[in-house]
Amino acid sequence: MAGFADVSLGDFLEKLATPVPTPGGGTASAVAGAMAAALLGMAASVSLRKRPGEGALGEAAARAAELRRGLLELARADTEAYEAVMRAYGLPRGTPEEAEARRTAIQRALREAARVPLRTAELALEVLELAVKARDAIPEAIVSDLLVAVRLAHAAVKGGLCNVDINCRSLKDEGARAEFASRRKRIETRARKLLDQFTEAEERLASWLGEEDSNLH
Repeated sequence: MAGFADVSLGDFLEKLATPVPTPGGGTASAVAGAMAAALLGMAASVSLRKRPGEGALGEAAARAAELRRGLLELARADTEAYEAVMRAYGLPRGTPEEAEARRTAIQRALREAARVPLRTAELALEVLELAVKARDAIPEAIVSDLLVAVRLAHAAVKGGLCNVDINCRSLKDEGARAEFASRRKRIETRARKLLDQFTEAEERLASWLGEEDSNLH
C-alpha cells in the first residue's frame, strides 16, 4: 500500500470500511496517533508565536512533526505486517516439512504484527508526554485543540495495545511474549497517568455547564 501521507482522508476511510482485514484497527490507531501529533504541533506552533522564547513549545512543535511522520509510517507498516500474517496462514501444510515451515512463518509474522502496534503505542505515548510538557504554555483559547490531541493520542495508545494483545494471544515464543507484556504494561500505566493530568483542564473547559453538570466522569 502507498504511504498514508499520500492517501486522501476519503480514500483511507473507504479502504477502512471495506470488508477485508486490512487496513484495520492497528492502522487506524497509528493514524489517530498521527492526528494527535499534528494537532499538538499546531497548538505548540500557534502558542510559540505569542511566546517565542518558550523552549517547551519549540521542542513540542519539532518533535510532534517527527512523531507524526513516524506514526504515518507505522500505519503503512501495520497493514503490511498483518498482510504477512495472512500470507503465512495461507501457506501449504500438506507435508510435515510444509507444516513446520508454515508454523515458523506464522510465528515470525505474528511477532512483527505485535511489534508494530507496540511501537505505535510507544510513539503515541510520547505525544502524551509532549502534551504534558507544553500544557502550561498553551493559551486557554486553544486548550480544546490540546485536549483533542491528548484524547486521540490516548486512543492510539489503547488501540495499539489492543493489537499487541490480539497477536500475542497466538504467539508461542515465551521470551517474546514476556518482553511484549512488560513493555505493554509500562505503556498502559504511564498513558493513564498522563491522561489523568488533563482531567482538571477538561473540567475547566466544561465549567460553562454549571457546577453539577461539569463533572463529566
